[in-house]
Amino acid sequence: MVVVLGARGGVGASSLALDLAWRGARAYRNPVLLIDADEEHPALDLLLGAATVEEDLWPSARLDHILLRLADLASGAATLERMLWSGPSDGFHALLGLTPHREPTPVGVEHLDYLYRYHLRPGFRTVLVDGGAAGQELSTSARFYASIADWLVVVTHEGDTCLRSCLGLLEQVLALPGRRQVAVVVTGTGGSGGDPALRRFERAAAVRLRRPWVPTTAQLATHRHRPLAEVDRKVLAAVDQLLCAVSVPGGIPE
Repeated sequence: MVVVLGARGGVGASSLALDLAWRGARAYRNPVLLIDADEEHPALDLLLGAATVEEDLWPSARLDHILLRLADLASGAATLERMLWSGPSDGFHALLGLTPHREPTPVGVEHLDYLYRYHLRPGFRTVLVDGGAAGQELSTSARFYASIADWLVVVTHEGDTCLRSCLGLLEQVLALPGRRQVAVVVTGTGGSGGDPALRRFERAAAVRLRRPWVPTTAQLATHRHRPLAEVDRKVLAAVDQLLCAVSVPGGIPE
């Protein structure tokens, strides 16, 4: 299990967790589960095309929906494979965050422990968790997953404010019981400022890191979920337009 935490919002923790999950499932052919444990601002549903700002296109993959059906999972009346978000890569699935636009429901650690121990962990060799921005204190979900993780990845920007938040987060992480590896990823976008070389590098990275599952998901979803297919086609068109806008002259390979 790898848990990715952001020192602050907007540092790229969700994108990093998503890229790690996608590349792990694609490169190693392992069953990979990606969990959105950001209780404040869950974003994986939007990144995956499983929701729009106005509409929830994959409600069965929400944590609150699955918790309500724990009895069905235990009896075999329901299966996680049919409930989780499914990517085009074999074995790539996602457990989305709580349903948006609703009153927040407190998630108990005992429920998360039961769901993970008896239903999630047996089916997936690798689990990645997007813990979101930690802030002053880890959320219940992020703390639970971080306490049982093999790896913790803390993402931060350059700059004094972000690094101070990163140090505070590391204090929380190191105080958790158990032993785990901890890595810190410092992204350059927050501190590039007026440096043209760094800005050029960021634009080149934006060109390379297009979401490879979007066109395939649209094709697979045509018969299963037509609204999702339409959303993915719109996302693909928007990404193509963006790539044209940020294309970098000067010989940097795409």
